[in-house]
Amino acid sequence: MRQIKIDVLLKNASDGELKKLHKCISKLNPEKSYRIIAFEADKPRSLKQNRYLRAIEGLASNHLGYTTAEIHQFVKQTWCSETIDVVSSTASISTRDMTQVIENFRNWLLDEHNLSTPDPNAVPDEFYSELAKQGLI
Repeated sequence: MRQIKIDVLLKNASDGELKKLHKCISKLNPEKSYRIIAFEADKPRSLKQNRYLRAIEGLASNHLGYTTAEIHQFVKQTWCSETIDVVSSTASISTRDMTQVIENFRNWLLDEHNLSTPDPNAVPDEFYSELAKQGLI
């Protein structure tokens, strides 16, 4: 059985997100039967997680020579593809999934590019201030 995961927070869904949801459902073969199951949404990723992800994306951008937008798109396509099918924003990722995305990205940076990033739970505010001064976040 083929499964399609669609992650949409209906409570605050924009018209664009609802149109994407409708487009996805309209692609289903009307000659077949489908079961649609809705789950209560997990707690969305925190602002702290987003701030940290954007910071290490800035480090990666500086190290690899890509823009932060290109790095962010790469992260979404590489580690969020199972989580983000309809809504292409990290804002819809749960805190649990975002933790995994960040860990996968950090491991990839270290393993593939020898770029060490600070532990997300031990980052001082100065770290973010310095990246902001450099225009990386």
